[in-house]
Amino acid sequence: MLLQSLIQLLFPIQCASCAAPNVELCDICARAWRSKVQVGRVDQLPILWSAGYSPLTSPIVLAAKEDNHRRSQIILAEALDRGLAEARRRNWIDANQRLYLVPIPSTKQSNRRRGHFHLRSVIDHMTSQVIFSDVLEITRKVVDQSSLARQERHENLHGAYRVRPTCALSDRTMAEIRQGVLVICDDLVTSGSSLREAVRALKVAKISPEFALSACAAGAF
Repeated sequence: MLLQSLIQLLFPIQCASCAAPNVELCDICARAWRSKVQVGRVDQLPILWSAGYSPLTSPIVLAAKEDNHRRSQIILAEALDRGLAEARRRNWIDANQRLYLVPIPSTKQSNRRRGHFHLRSVIDHMTSQVIFSDVLEITRKVVDQSSLARQERHENLHGAYRVRPTCALSDRTMAEIRQGVLVICDDLVTSGSSLREAVRALKVAKISPEFALSACAAGAF
C-alpha cells in the first residue's frame, strides 16, 4: 500500500488530454474520440476518420507523436480500429484479402529526434489484423507543414515521396500488396497534401490504394 501510494505521488494518473486527475482519459475528452466515424474524399480517394481535430484531441496527437506517450498511442490506435470497422461495415474490405496499412512517412531527422516512427508505434497497438507496410520514404528536404498555408503544403510535398527501392520490397512482395487491400494511414489529416503525395508515389509504382484512414481530421473533406 505504501509503495502504491508513493508511485501515485511520483507518477500521478491524469487525463492524457486535459490532465484531469485520477483518470487516464476523462469522460469529456473520451467523447471527442467516440463520435461517429466520418467519411469524405481527398480528390478521388475515400477517407475515414474517427475524431475532429480540436483542443480536446490535439494533445493526444501531439503526445503520441512527440512524447512517445503510450496511452495516447493506444487512443489513436483505437480510433484507427473504429475507422476500419466502418470500412468493413461499408464492404470496402473483403474478409479474404490481406489488409496493408501504408503510413505517411516521416523524415529521418524527425524519427531520430523522437526516437521512434510514431505511426509504427500507433499501428502496433491496433487490434485489427493488419500488415504494417512501410513502403514510402521521403526523398528530398521538406519543411515542417504546421505553419504552411494549403498551397504551400502542396508545393512543399509534391514529388517528395517514393516507394522504397530496396531489396526488402521484392517483386513478390509488391505483387502481394497489389492483390490485397492497401490503405494509406495517418494520425492527422489537415489539408490532404500528404495523402495526395502518397497516392501519386504509389501510383508511380503501379499500386492503387483503396482508401485512406486517419485517427483525426481538421475540417471536412
